Amino acid sequence: MLDALIFDLDGTLADTEETHRQAFNAAFIEFALWWDWSPPLYTKLLEISGGKERLRHYVGTLRVQPAERARLLEIVPALHDTKTRIYTELIYRGQRPFRPGVLRLLRAAKTAGLKLAIASTTTSANVSALLQANLGAASDIGFDVIACGDQVKEKKPAPDIYRLVLASLRLAAES
Repeated sequence: MLDALIFDLDGTLADTEETHRQAFNAAFIEFALWWDWSPPLYTKLLEISGGKERLRHYVGTLRVQPAERARLLEIVPALHDTKTRIYTELIYRGQRPFRPGVLRLLRAAKTAGLKLAIASTTTSANVSALLQANLGAASDIGFDVIACGDQVKEKKPAPDIYRLVLASLRLAAES
């Protein structure tokens, strides 16, 4: 018997990766960096789970002096915070609606008595923005658990986020 549906956010409930890419590039401009993540480059960078981790990885690929690399690594948290602010602004402006059928699926699952959860490596601010922008007054849909990457030690593909969601739902993986 099915007890719950656990969703990822980016790329699952909504096709948000292009919005993330645009937000990264806008943050780079605010920090006066010369970077421009093209769609092909960003697709490759998506192999690295987590925005801050992706930024650190990218800095590691740059041909810069050690002192500059250290400076860039130090600004990663602030750079990521700026990217998150820009991303949420874009989402609130309606940049990325849910994929077709998602709202219908969520309502049907709730009506059937299923628990709903999100297991995402993104930040809680990004989750909140996307849900608020797409659900707004849809009070009939509520997620029982929302777990984000900053709540676990290891991000996907490690199972930590899923274990956290299952524990919070009080469900075993076999359920």
